[in-house]
Amino acid sequence: MGLLKHTVTIVGTVITVGGGAFMFTAPSSQAGNVSYSPPPNPPPPPPAPPPPAPPDITVDAFNLSASLTVEPGACVLIPENDKVVVDGLGDGIPVSAYLTPHPYGATAMAVYQMIVNGLNVISPAALENGDTLRVYLCAPVEFGFNETFRLTYGEHVDTIRVSTLFAPPPNPPPPSPSPPPPPSPPPTPPSPPPPDITALAFELNTTITVDPGTCSMIPSNESVMVSGLGPDVMVNATLSTSDGFTSTQLLVNGVNASSPTLVGNGDGLRVRVCAPLSYGLSETFSLQYGEQDDTVTVVTLHAPPPNPP
Repeated sequence: MGLLKHTVTIVGTVITVGGGAFMFTAPSSQAGNVSYSPPPNPPPPPPAPPPPAPPDITVDAFNLSASLTVEPGACVLIPENDKVVVDGLGDGIPVSAYLTPHPYGATAMAVYQMIVNGLNVISPAALENGDTLRVYLCAPVEFGFNETFRLTYGEHVDTIRVSTLFAPPPNPPPPSPSPPPPPSPPPTPPSPPPPDITALAFELNTTITVDPGTCSMIPSNESVMVSGLGPDVMVNATLSTSDGFTSTQLLVNGVNASSPTLVGNGDGLRVRVCAPLSYGLSETFSLQYGEQDDTVTVVTLHAPPPNPP
């Protein structure tokens, strides 16, 4: 313990210094005068050093897809084709990354997961400059669902909104069953075969020679009998003549008939021809019925030679 040294001028007999009592006997020439000099003040303490700067957790801003619409039950990576790269932090300063539903609480998402540097991590996860970050979400298997998530690290926040497609409209009700079709009409009876109008061929005399102005029956001895037609089938018999004949007449069963006239199987046909009063004349006529016809040429005799003188 050091000694405390003071210079004291004492008037009287007792003085107390530093908690101790001392007695002095002063000379009488100095009685009644005392002086005291205090010690000098200690130097002030040095100033406190400034506090350290707060860690730099500002980070560069990042931008995720603001809104996604997916099929129910579909899973997506966000960003889809790239990664968020953490940057802008102070050297060696980590921050926590959070992936949370917004507003915070329960979520219907089947999966929501952060992926840091390609590995699945649990929120919150520590990040530093250079780390890569993606978000993996799986929507619930329901239509018309939407939910918002927040990805936060450092001082930056971005929002992801996930919606599922709305349910397609219900299928229209099946059409009412068609009424049963009406019963089919009875089958049309087959058409009767066309009438048989072929007839058997007949033949007249091809060429006859007569005196001018005479009349002849063709055929000369018997009628042409109509045959070969279908049962009860009637056909027209037609007589066609050239203009040079004086007279032609169609006879059916021996009776004069106009041309054309209806004939059937068993009818007998003849033609009466009256030649003109000219020598050396040649004319024709035709008889047709059914699908058969025949032509006759009628020639008048040539004029006789003149009488000798």
